[in-house]
Amino acid sequence: MPGQGFAFLSSVVVLVLVIALVRNRRLSEQLSLFWLVFAALMMAGTSFLFPHYLKLAAWIGVVYPPSALFLLALLFLLIYTLYLSIAFSGLNEQNKVLTQELALLRLEMEESRR
Repeated sequence: MPGQGFAFLSSVVVLVLVIALVRNRRLSEQLSLFWLVFAALMMAGTSFLFPHYLKLAAWIGVVYPPSALFLLALLFLLIYTLYLSIAFSGLNEQNKVLTQELALLRLEMEESRR
């Protein structure tokens, strides 16, 4: 099937791109793990699960099978957005704590100068 070949090739491109970004230090190892798993799942899905795709679409109640791919893509984006929101919240909290510590250190430094 032509769609199967395109999906497999796309997953290989994502895999190679993620590895290149990690090697150039443009993508963190933590986020790269997520994308590597995604690419591996795409490769497995296109090579092993693609023939059963129509059954999966019928099982989840989708009448038009390409819509099931769209649904899966939306679910993936929702999960990834949730993950990034959690990471952003943690970084925001760390930033607040570091700002408070910096203010205290500046206050101490000014008091020691006096």
